[in-house]
Amino acid sequence: MNGLVSEALVDSFNIPVYIPTASEVKEVVSSIKNLQVEKIEEIYYSPIKLSTREDVQLSNLHLRATTEGILCKHFGSELMNELFERHLQKLEDLSHTTRFARVKKMQDLFLLVKRKT
Repeated sequence: MNGLVSEALVDSFNIPVYIPTASEVKEVVSSIKNLQVEKIEEIYYSPIKLSTREDVQLSNLHLRATTEGILCKHFGSELMNELFERHLQKLEDLSHTTRFARVKKMQDLFLLVKRKT
């Protein structure tokens, strides 16, 4: 963050994330012997296009809500306002480009499972 924290602190931060496909989730859940899949629903929707200031602010707030706890624990709470203000500015700058136009649809997966007795 441009001199606000040490390079070593930034380098030591890691969030290993793997986002499985719907079919991978279905396969794993179906293979669990004591669970029965009652309903599976794939929900497709258009992503936020970041075309308005409100879209940009909503996206920034969503990221803050989901990551602030992890970031605070590693970097300290005193940097959070500055971090998310910078992120908001970056999103505003990017919202005027076509970078986000490449994402045509997003997907959520709803699974209703029941424990077998």
